[in-house]
Amino acid sequence: MNINHLRYFEKTCQHMSITKASEEIFVAQPTITAAIKELEKEFGFQLFEKVNNQLVLTTDGRVFFLKVREFLSSVDNFEKMALDLKKKPNVTLRLGVPPILGTFLLGDIIPGFELQHPGIHLELLEIPTLDGLKMVDEAKLDLLIGVQSHHSLSLCDSKSIFITELTAAFSPESPLSKETVIEKSMLEHTPFVILPKGSFHYYAIKSSFEDLPLSIIMQSNQVSTIRYMIKSKNAATIIFQEVFENDSDICCRPLAEPIAAEICVFWRKHAYLSNAMKVFIRYIQNCNFTYHRKPLLASNQIQDPSFRAMLRKSVSF
Repeated sequence: MNINHLRYFEKTCQHMSITKASEEIFVAQPTITAAIKELEKEFGFQLFEKVNNQLVLTTDGRVFFLKVREFLSSVDNFEKMALDLKKKPNVTLRLGVPPILGTFLLGDIIPGFELQHPGIHLELLEIPTLDGLKMVDEAKLDLLIGVQSHHSLSLCDSKSIFITELTAAFSPESPLSKETVIEKSMLEHTPFVILPKGSFHYYAIKSSFEDLPLSIIMQSNQVSTIRYMIKSKNAATIIFQEVFENDSDICCRPLAEPIAAEICVFWRKHAYLSNAMKVFIRYIQNCNFTYHRKPLLASNQIQDPSFRAMLRKSVSF
């Protein structure tokens, strides 16, 4: 049995397309096709069939796919354990960070982490939480900093870093600036710019304002663009309280119905944690992020089980 053949099969299953699998892993389509046929010959059952000209797994193929994923995960874990035994002096960690979180978190992580741990190099990728979780699950990222949700609970293991919440942000000249707390009804006719699909913000805001849909005129994950739209009085937004709290050109107010966000570091479910991954997780848990924000949530509320259940429900997507 050739492990590469199993990897080609797994990638084909992820895309349900030999063409897309070929493009992603830079292996010729005939090579992948031959590998799948070799697996079918070796194990004695058909893996795929064509339905309406679409590639689909057979019943045996679906069972085989689950076993292959489990086996390849074990192989990946073994490789990490072997590198730990070797005590390799230079290790690269592939870390995903959503763009908006990066604006106020990366300053505490870089260059501090690599100064303390020069043998561990961070390879950073800006990616929304939902897309990043998929990459972690597919072993394309080692770790992801993102927001906890029901979706992440099913895909990844995690450690909590801190809990924050979203606030409304708008021009100081907006009538909303006279309010101390923003009710949903106050936002009914306000143009909004929000983060795109794939982000925690998009699904949390859509869910929270389901009964009173916002007037969304733009989606952007660029803080500079969002800031321009607010400063020029073209739109408001709902965003992490840390992003604009010290910006004199932006007015921030808490929402009457808070949208909480638990910031976590994620890794592949049941995966082996290498020494480098453990070092980074300990480092980020010990980072002092609290100076970034004026907490709107009481500590007893954060620890309350009913609140934490509400938090996960509010970000279910």
